[in-house]
Amino acid sequence: MMERLADGDAAAAFIAVAALGLCGAMLHEAWRGTKARWARTASIFVMVLVLVLAALPALETVLPGQPLAAVEVTEKGQSIPLPPSVNGRVLVVVRGRLAQTGDTEILFSIAGMEEMIRGTLERSRTYIRAKRGRTHVWRNRLSFHQRGSIPRGVHALTVEQLEGSLEGPLRVEFYRNRWPPLLVSWAAGLVLLTASVLQARLQLRRYALWAGTALGTSLFIYNWGEPRADITFAAACLFLGFTVGAPIGWLASQALRARSPSPARRRRNRS
Repeated sequence: MMERLADGDAAAAFIAVAALGLCGAMLHEAWRGTKARWARTASIFVMVLVLVLAALPALETVLPGQPLAAVEVTEKGQSIPLPPSVNGRVLVVVRGRLAQTGDTEILFSIAGMEEMIRGTLERSRTYIRAKRGRTHVWRNRLSFHQRGSIPRGVHALTVEQLEGSLEGPLRVEFYRNRWPPLLVSWAAGLVLLTASVLQARLQLRRYALWAGTALGTSLFIYNWGEPRADITFAAACLFLGFTVGAPIGWLASQALRARSPSPARRRRNRS
C-alpha cells in the first residue's frame, strides 16, 4: 500500500509540473507574439482555463484521497453495503489477485448503480524478443475502474457475477467523482477551440499546440487512470497528449487561420 501511495504522489507531481510547464509555454508564446493588452489578457484567461482542466481532473484521479467505502467480496450474490455518504457520481475501483493455478481471468459484475459494473481481471501471456528468439512473459491486470452514479436511496449493491480463481477476496473501493466525464470532455474541447481561435487571430505559432498537449494529457489520465497510478502511466499519457492533442490544436488553428485573414492582411486588402 505504501508503494502505491508513493506512486500516486510521484504521478501527481509529474502531472502538476507538466501542466505548469505547458501553460508557461503558452504564456511565453502569447507574450512573444503580441503586445496588445486585450490579446494578452485573453491569452492569460485561456491559459488559466487550460491549467484548471489540465491539472484538477487528472490530480483528483491519481490522488482522490481515502475511499468513501471499501468492501471485500468473496462470493456471488454477496451484498455490498454503502454508507449514506456514498451516492451520486463515484469512481469504483475493483482490485484482486489471481490464484497461481487455475483460471487466468476473473469475471465480475456488480448491480445497483445506474449502469451495471462489468469487468475483468486477467493474466495474459505476451511474447518478447530475447537473445535466442522469442520468449513469453505473463502480464497481470489486477485492477479495474469505472465511473458511474449511485441513485439516491440505494444503500447496497449486489455481486451478480464472480467467476474465476481468486487468491484472497476481491476489494471494491468507492471514491467521490467531482468531475462529470461529459462536462470535462466538452469543456476541454471548447477551451482548445478558443486557444485555436487566439492562435489564428494573433498569428501565434504554438499556442494551441501546447494547449492541446495539456488538455489531451489530462483527458487520457482522467479516462484511463485510477487512484495511485504510477509515474510511468502519467508519462505515457503526456506522450499521447502530445501525439494526439497537439496536432488537433495545431490543425484547428491552421484551418481557422485559412478561413479568417489576419488583421495585417485585412489592412493590406483595404489599402
